[in-house]
Amino acid sequence: MTEKFKSLYAYAKLHRRHLPTVALIAGFLWDSLTLGRPDQLFDNAVILFYLTVAGVCIGLLTRHRERGSTSRLPIVLIFQFAIGNLSSGLFVLYGVSGTLVGNWPFLLFLAALLIGNEFLRDRYGKTTFRIIIFYVLLLSYLILSLPVALREMGAGVFLASGFLSVIFIAGFVVWLHFLAPKVVAASKSTITAWVATILVLFNILYFTHLIPPVPLALRDIGIYHFVERNPSGNYTVSFEKPKWFEFFKSSDRVFHRKVSEKAYCFSSVFAPARLTTPIYHVWEYYDEEEEKWVERSRISFGIIGGRDEGFRGFSENGVLTDGRWRCSVKTDRGALIGRRDFVVSRDTKAEVELIQAVR
Repeated sequence: MTEKFKSLYAYAKLHRRHLPTVALIAGFLWDSLTLGRPDQLFDNAVILFYLTVAGVCIGLLTRHRERGSTSRLPIVLIFQFAIGNLSSGLFVLYGVSGTLVGNWPFLLFLAALLIGNEFLRDRYGKTTFRIIIFYVLLLSYLILSLPVALREMGAGVFLASGFLSVIFIAGFVVWLHFLAPKVVAASKSTITAWVATILVLFNILYFTHLIPPVPLALRDIGIYHFVERNPSGNYTVSFEKPKWFEFFKSSDRVFHRKVSEKAYCFSSVFAPARLTTPIYHVWEYYDEEEEKWVERSRISFGIIGGRDEGFRGFSENGVLTDGRWRCSVKTDRGALIGRRDFVVSRDTKAEVELIQAVR
């Protein structure tokens, strides 16, 4: 058994360069399978566990550097696995909230933490870089979890997340200074500057609506000819019968309208248990001459969290003109949760066959 372990360790040392990347990818795959909802105790316990593991590994590696010894491979691999889990978990939870169009800069940043390891592997050997990565993930988690804990959303909760992150990272750096005073003292000003820069950057992304509106997540959205709530509490929706090749059609992308016919936008938005917040259906028409989207109506309604499939609601629009339209689901701050684009076309046929489904 000892010989096998020695052989395995020798193999690991031989391929040391690529093992951190393997650990990061393994963390991503594992986390994608195990995490689901931001309001579940298990999910939060997992993320907090990996934050703790990553923090302890940073402490051990910094201590080794203080003593002048080389970084221990098992600790580096554990650190990479924890970072992979944190990055992937947050990427998944942020990725299902909002849209790629509206939030791509932030999602790209989280994705860079997953795939950039091969290019930045030498940086993981530096204390400052480890702390920066740790702080980004800590702040991202607080932005996600504090609305769940407080059962409300808004700018005040976001600012509170940033304030707590500064307190936590300051305490963390004090702990590191106790373990490795020389190393931390040499990096303290750089760490402070980076923490301030990251905090300012996150605030810019938030107030320009580039951070997804976590913990809300769009579960379903569609355009229909009719929507009504049935006695069972579900919703019956009517849309045009799919053509033979439209295997996955569940709503209308092209809306063939009759005279004075209304269009309905149905959405289902997930929110954590006991969280209530208003959302808006924003109907917009694309003005071909002005080459811009023009808002035609804005309908608000509150949602109540806790349902895994999301809180369901719909709005209607009876003033339709031919052309491109879209129905956007937004928060009261204007952050985009989801959107459905469609085309309105006057029906020249005698009859449009509709089918029904239950949502």
